[in-house]
Amino acid sequence: MQGAVQATGLATLLLALSLAGAFHLVESVFAIKWRVKRQKEQALYLAYLYWAAVLAIAAALIISLLPNLLWLVDATRLYASEAITMPEIWTDHDWTPEFEYQPVSTGVVAFLLGHALPPIANRWLDEIESIGRAVDDSVFEKTLFEAQLDGTPVMYTLKNRQVYVGFTFGLPDPSKKEPWIQILPLKSGLRDESTYKVNFRVEYSDLLAPFFGEERDFDADYAASTWLAKSPELLEQCEEENSFEPVLRRFTVLIAVEEIVNAHPYDSAAYEAFQDLLVVTPPQ
Repeated sequence: MQGAVQATGLATLLLALSLAGAFHLVESVFAIKWRVKRQKEQALYLAYLYWAAVLAIAAALIISLLPNLLWLVDATRLYASEAITMPEIWTDHDWTPEFEYQPVSTGVVAFLLGHALPPIANRWLDEIESIGRAVDDSVFEKTLFEAQLDGTPVMYTLKNRQVYVGFTFGLPDPSKKEPWIQILPLKSGLRDESTYKVNFRVEYSDLLAPFFGEERDFDADYAASTWLAKSPELLEQCEEENSFEPVLRRFTVLIAVEEIVNAHPYDSAAYEAFQDLLVVTPPQ
């Protein structure tokens, strides 16, 4: 009975250490984490179990090959001192892997692998490309992702007929219950309730152009000559950070994804040309 309890405890320890390593691996490797975050809870648990099993198998393989690796190190030393010849390195040693059930050692190595592999893997992976592959199955998110990469503004129409045109800063996080989109607005307005034509009321770009219309380093005298002079608190933040970033943060708008009716890339010239051709028919 005691032996069974001990075996169960060791197996639980192996599982716990492997899962801990798998959790860190999944949350850290670019090519894995974005896809896994899109899974439902059951599939998410299976993903952790899958990578825990991969780490445990890899750990068991490393432990089984460890005697061979130690022999190679020792043989290299002996070969360098001419105490052994090259053929003897291969013939005087049994290269058969020694597979033994070592739950503690296997669990520890699996845990260490889960923490050591992500930095190595991410050196050859591109996070942006990984996100792109993860959102490839969603037309909405893929559209926003491509617009963000191209630096193209997006027009958002909300359920309350509010319209925003702006640059998208980030994609919604599918792991959250109520995801949000962060944008830097260029203009905003309302769609007419009858014709659905957009009437823009606020031009944020006019306010932001002095700071972000071109590559501009922070200059306190210049900042004081703009409308920031009427906002001492914001001007002080810019001076403290020696940057115009506080201005950008002040104008950032968060939009709940569930409130969006439609979204599409926005081109001002194409939009104006389309408005000239638009014929609005009043409702009967």
